[in-house]
Amino acid sequence: MHYKKLVEEYAQAMQGVTNDTKQEPLSGTVVAAIKYDKGVIMAGDTRVTLGHQIFSEDMEKVFAINNNVLLGMAGAVAAMQPAIELFQMEVDYFERKRRKRVKLSFKGQAKVLAHLIAQLCGSLPDGLQAQPILADQHTIYFFDTVGSRIPLKHTVIGIGAPHSAPYVQLDWREGLTQAEALKKILTVLKLSQYNTSVGPGKVIYTIEEEVKKLSEINQKGEAQ
Repeated sequence: MHYKKLVEEYAQAMQGVTNDTKQEPLSGTVVAAIKYDKGVIMAGDTRVTLGHQIFSEDMEKVFAINNNVLLGMAGAVAAMQPAIELFQMEVDYFERKRRKRVKLSFKGQAKVLAHLIAQLCGSLPDGLQAQPILADQHTIYFFDTVGSRIPLKHTVIGIGAPHSAPYVQLDWREGLTQAEALKKILTVLKLSQYNTSVGPGKVIYTIEEEVKKLSEINQKGEAQ
């Protein structure tokens, strides 16, 4: 399959780089989602590393699947991209085969993603993985590598998680405003950047009545 070829190519590239030096390869990803009073905010960095090199600073790791669902993905690029593409294809196929264009429910999408992740992670070489979170306005799902899904109020995934997740856990509460959730998620990105090789770039979305990409943030950490 397409994704198997990609992960094999990525694994070969990583092997070639890491065999040439004793230095640990760079690795940096953080994706976070936080529930607030009117919806969910999700953000991720944009850096891609390959071995000891920064490969790109422009890869988005948070995606709008449609107007009501967001997908965030951490892990190896060769695992993330096929997983995202296959998930979107599965959802689109389900909706297209229905004569009345019935939309696949959020729980239905979560089941599709769980099945896909279980299949994908079982075929990946050692050291490569894809770790997703899926969210609508009311629910955030975390998925483990065998496809189990867990509903959460907030979560942080990727190499930046150990450094930033405790900050969110410490004082999260029901009824957070969007501004409060935005400040928390910006702090998650900063903590991850300072303590790991996570890059400075960021992509931020919110879901309330529909998905919205936050393109401008002022110095106080407020959406414009």
